[in-house]
Amino acid sequence: MPGTRGFARDTRAGGTSVAPTAADMNRDQELRHLAQANRHIAEVKQHIALQQNTIAKLRLAKHPTEVAESMLEALKGSLRVFGRHRELILSIINESSLP
Repeated sequence: MPGTRGFARDTRAGGTSVAPTAADMNRDQELRHLAQANRHIAEVKQHIALQQNTIAKLRLAKHPTEVAESMLEALKGSLRVFGRHRELILSIINESSLP
């Protein structure tokens, strides 16, 4: 059936409707996961920028920065983890796109 690649035809009771395959539903789910991962990455980047600003203000005021710097390192660690998770999602999407 033209234009239905990746879909299964529902032929029960003579039906001609086209339903998404499990692979299509899995791909849609992974695309939602990718969007969520992208949001998490954007959010943690914002937190990193805010934390860097906080550290700069603390330094200007001659306050200790150890705790704030530790938090910054934790945020950077989260960014690395989110980035690896995003790459995993992309690899799953790419593998599912193979013929």
